[in-house]
Amino acid sequence: MDKRTFLLSSFLVLSACGPDLAMPDPYGTWFGTLQTDEGFCPTNSPSTLRIYGQDMVFAAANGPLILHGKHLKKDTHFILSLTQQGMDNQPFHMLFNGWPDGATIKGVYATPRCRAHITLRRW
Repeated sequence: MDKRTFLLSSFLVLSACGPDLAMPDPYGTWFGTLQTDEGFCPTNSPSTLRIYGQDMVFAAANGPLILHGKHLKKDTHFILSLTQQGMDNQPFHMLFNGWPDGATIKGVYATPRCRAHITLRRW
């Protein structure tokens, strides 16, 4: 295989691995189950991401704590957060960072106690 053929095939393979940032309409309700990467994450129930208008909400394991964010059409990531008062009056930050990947949204959920990944599908 010559150098040009190798470079072209490498480019095609690598470009197929990247996220599909051209999701035309992310609006709606998306479901998936968190998969723990480290710590103790809520994996006992499906999680929900809802995108409507400019508002977004995420509930890990459909629990009572709701992360909020704003969706702007030019954004390629969906970033939602919530800060609660934790033990010893220290802030407890929760974050969801998602991105389009074909017909799904992939994401990472993180708190000081856990980190998990998720693949969400539209319902």
